[in-house]
Amino acid sequence: GAGSNDCLPGTYQAGLYPIKAFISNTWQKTYEGSCNPAFTILKAPLRPEHIQLTDTPVYTGIPYIPENIKVQLTDKAVEGSDYFDMVGIDNINAGTAYITVKMKDSAKYFSGEATISFEIQKATASIDTQPNDPFNPSYNGQEIKSIPRAHLKLSGVAYDELQFSFGGTGGYPKEVGQYQVTISVPDTSNHTAASKSVSFRISGPHHRPAEIPVIVLKPNETHTINLAAVVQSYLPQGQTVDVSKLSIKANQGQPLPEGANLSNGTLTYSLDKAADTHVWITYEGSLDSVELVYRFVVTGLTPLPEGTIVATVPKDIPYTGNPYTVTATLAASAPTGGTWAYKYERGSSSGWNETTTITEIGYYRVVITYTTTDSIATFSRIFSIVPAASQITATPEKTEYTYGDDIRCTVTVPGDGSVALYRGDVMLTSIWKDAPHSNVQPHYGTAGQNVLPVGEQTIQVEYGGNSNYKAASSTFTISLAQRTVAVTAVNRPYAIGSTTVPLVVATGFLAEDSGKVALNGTSTGTISSPNVGTYTVTAISATLTGEQGKYYQLVLPADLKVTITQQALSNAAPNAVTIADIAALTYNGSAQAPTLTVKDGGTALVLDTDYTVAYSGNTAVGTATATVTFKGNYSGEMTKNFTIGKA
Repeated sequence: GAGSNDCLPGTYQAGLYPIKAFISNTWQKTYEGSCNPAFTILKAPLRPEHIQLTDTPVYTGIPYIPENIKVQLTDKAVEGSDYFDMVGIDNINAGTAYITVKMKDSAKYFSGEATISFEIQKATASIDTQPNDPFNPSYNGQEIKSIPRAHLKLSGVAYDELQFSFGGTGGYPKEVGQYQVTISVPDTSNHTAASKSVSFRISGPHHRPAEIPVIVLKPNETHTINLAAVVQSYLPQGQTVDVSKLSIKANQGQPLPEGANLSNGTLTYSLDKAADTHVWITYEGSLDSVELVYRFVVTGLTPLPEGTIVATVPKDIPYTGNPYTVTATLAASAPTGGTWAYKYERGSSSGWNETTTITEIGYYRVVITYTTTDSIATFSRIFSIVPAASQITATPEKTEYTYGDDIRCTVTVPGDGSVALYRGDVMLTSIWKDAPHSNVQPHYGTAGQNVLPVGEQTIQVEYGGNSNYKAASSTFTISLAQRTVAVTAVNRPYAIGSTTVPLVVATGFLAEDSGKVALNGTSTGTISSPNVGTYTVTAISATLTGEQGKYYQLVLPADLKVTITQQALSNAAPNAVTIADIAALTYNGSAQAPTLTVKDGGTALVLDTDYTVAYSGNTAVGTATATVTFKGNYSGEMTKNFTIGKA
């Protein structure tokens, strides 16, 4: 250990350091040792065994990037996700996938990059509806062919895999009415089969006045309202009220309002005792619907004129997360010294329920009463807390990228919920609000399709919203330049007369593009001489082939060097070099050295320039050998036998 730093990478000065002895698998004793001179501990090169993935990845239909991953050498040498980037390969479908971890310069313990493989499990598909966002479209004359993703809760399946089957006489629904759709996905290699039946209603425009008329009556006094005429005033021209579709609704768990009677489109109210009653009238027409609420106050007090209570209540109030209250004042002419009473109620499909706090999204009414000893004033309004508009931003870390780079952006949205990034109709990635970055892979996205080609690209950010905030979208634009690939010349052996050299790509191609882009096999350069030596390559001719070639740009260096090496020769590997057969000789008592004919193809090689010759066994009758030792543009040896006969 290096003192209190515990062997962290860095440079340490000469001096005394505690040294632990490791004996029988146990740290036994600490000694103090001297270290001189200074020493440096380097960062460890990252290897696959250092990467620990604790997730159990399951298919979701979007690229998988681990959330629980760390790089660890010892219990103390642990790198968090702030110190590395991740790139996924084949990380969408169930099966074997890969993650490459690239350490940042700021990492403490590791450097470099490494790739691990893991298995994405087949998902158990689930289809359900969003509990707080049912699908109830309004009539617009258009066929409904699917349920938007914002109204669905999906697990283990991508939205674009869903199949929608509408029951009934065939075709797609578009008229006002009640319908049912079956949403399903088949069993695939990525997920199990699943289905869900969803009922929905296409409704006409719904009319609901915010103001609640207040009618103050004496006991046994009767009040009559022509509801057919009131409803007709809300319907567009051409629609006629069907009085059979008018009804009085009861509040949840309560009987119909006492004293109220609906007959042939007319509402009559009369009661012989004090009361404060809301009568809720609904009209469900074939196209439009209307909802009316009347408040009847039966009292012996004298009603004060309308406008005695002054309050401003907007019909739709955007959600803020803070409680909403109504503040009322008295008109200048009103009597003073009275008592105020406020009552808030939240509406539902089954009636009204009293509430003390108005915070959540919903449908409310406020009833305000001001009472003196001999008079009464009333005020009622219906209002809604509605989802607030969303302001979302997505800011890329930079605007200019190179094909193959990871595109990172910071996404800010007002509430929890999913955020998806799209290019056109193709989803690039999906994140959650609390994820600080979205890591978009610009190559090979959904189903192996290249989704971010070279050029200017517009990325759309879609926030799905939640029960408190509306869905919203935003865009940002980036540009992707071609990825450069470096070309180098291939050192090759001498080839007589040849002044061309082959070229190869040294670096630059993405592993994902393997088999989809390559340097043309006839890519070459020219050198000034075929002889052994180092040359500058000129007249470079290089092109790319393959469907992904358009995403790369060749770099052709101005000072590209190549080395021509000696052509290695032997009897076993003579290449194009041959030694002509030697005619039989007759013994003459002297060493015999016949002249050899050595050729490289059709070109004769030169003695003492390209080779030298040594003879053995050339003084006696029998078999003699000529050994050719190559030089200059050639290396190695070749032999040729010849015979010496009796004189």
